Amino acid sequence: MKKSILALILLGAPLLAHGQSSVVLYGLLDGGIQHQHVKIDNFGKATRTGMSQGVRAGNRWGLKGSENLNEDLKVIFTLENGFKLNDGSASDARRTAFTRQAFVGLSSETLGTLTLGRQYNSGFTYFGTFGAFGTSYGLAGISRSFSSALVRYDNMLKYETPVMAGFKATAGYSRDAGIGVELEDVKAFMAGMLYSSGPLRFTVNYDRVSNLLDQHGLGTGALKAWNAALSWNFDVAEITLSAGQDIDGRISNMVSSILAPLGNVNPAPNAVHIDGFKATNAALSASVPLDHGKLLANWMMSDSNLDVATAGGHGIATQQALSLGYVHELSERTSLYAVGTYMKNVAYIDQSSASEWTLGMMHRF
Repeated sequence: MKKSILALILLGAPLLAHGQSSVVLYGLLDGGIQHQHVKIDNFGKATRTGMSQGVRAGNRWGLKGSENLNEDLKVIFTLENGFKLNDGSASDARRTAFTRQAFVGLSSETLGTLTLGRQYNSGFTYFGTFGAFGTSYGLAGISRSFSSALVRYDNMLKYETPVMAGFKATAGYSRDAGIGVELEDVKAFMAGMLYSSGPLRFTVNYDRVSNLLDQHGLGTGALKAWNAALSWNFDVAEITLSAGQDIDGRISNMVSSILAPLGNVNPAPNAVHIDGFKATNAALSASVPLDHGKLLANWMMSDSNLDVATAGGHGIATQQALSLGYVHELSERTSLYAVGTYMKNVAYIDQSSASEWTLGMMHRF
């Protein structure tokens, strides 16, 4: 259970408590045991078994606060830091404090919410809530195929409408988005909408990131991404269908981490402008509720138009992944989980494969 705290001693400042203001300390701890194996025929393979951390969700602690200015308008803020459970280090080596989120703004039930700072795109806040595994669970997460499903932008001014007849929408812009090799002057625009009513939910989202270096470091360009998802809750199961495209590059590509032991072999690196590149992505998933948990299943693919030689002298093929999992709720705040994923043609490399199996526990506070 999230706890109201009496002091911001953690930040070295006092908290003045009164009826219309609140500050909440919250966090999440996720750890377990994981086995990973990756192989590229005629090139190499790597295996790792050991402690895992942040598989179901990234480890974090944070502060959320609000102050009512009148009956409708309030000030809101979030400061959220990510860390590695196994050694306590920061989850983002380029940032040492509040690596995940840091924003402040104004919120109104009638006018909407305006915020400024390091924030998620709608690919995460909207699209990332769809599918059995969402953006989490390692290789099972949809961000392994949909590159704009888990993105944070620095220096973003973001607006979100209030909910109207089940609809809400958001848009944001940043002049220094903080992604890519060159962190300065990378511009980002994002927009999305979400509809939710009864058993039906759907979303559509778009991102554009410009002034990114190209593959050869000789020029700059823009990449685009869109995604959409539709889900229906049949009570006995929720079924989700997702689709999207990445154009002129991929904003992120989380399979890079499992390929890392084999060297720099990814033919479509993250946050790089690749002129003419296009990938079409799709996923189908099911979530089946049980008495104290749920069964999870997901298939996803990413098909690109790359035409290059890859590690091992192979060509390009469609990346596909099949994932199965189970989550068991021990309490409102604590759960156990087991998830396994098999992926072939990792990062579009023909005759490559990866597998990942994790047993873990997650606790919220």
